[in-house]
Amino acid sequence: MNKLLQQIHQLHQSVEKEWRAAQSAADCTDQIEPALDTLFNDVSKLAQRFPLHLKHNIYKKEFAAFCPINGEEIFYELILESEDEMVMVESINETIEHMEDVVCSDLGAALVGYHEDVADFLYQELGYKQTLSAVHHGVHIKTVRG
Repeated sequence: MNKLLQQIHQLHQSVEKEWRAAQSAADCTDQIEPALDTLFNDVSKLAQRFPLHLKHNIYKKEFAAFCPINGEEIFYELILESEDEMVMVESINETIEHMEDVVCSDLGAALVGYHEDVADFLYQELGYKQTLSAVHHGVHIKTVRG
C-alpha cells in the first residue's frame, strides 16, 4: 500500500510539473490545457485522499520473564510502531518495569506472566501498533495489538 501511495504522489508531482509548464508555454492550445487541468485536479484529489506518511518509527525492546506454569525463562521481543509520532524510550522501559506491579508477579528480580496478558497491558499503557513475540516451550507466539 505504501508503494502505491508513493506512486500516486510521484504521479501528482509529474502532472503538476507538466501542468505548470503547459500554463506557461506560449503554444498551449485550448484543447490540451483543459485536459491537463482535469488530470491535475483528479490526481490532486487522489493524493489528498490518501496522504503519504513519510514518518514511520519502529522501536524494538527485548526483555525476559518467567513462565507462570513451570518457571522457564522466556525472552520477549516487543516491536512498537508509530506514524508521525516519537515514542520516548524511557516510557517504553518504565512501562515494562511497571508491568511487574500490574500484570506479573515478582519472582526475585524477574517478571512472571502470561504472554497475552503482557501484550494487553503493553498495548493499554503504550498504544500504537505492537507485535510481541516469544517462544514458549517450543511454540512461537506472536501477538499483534493496534
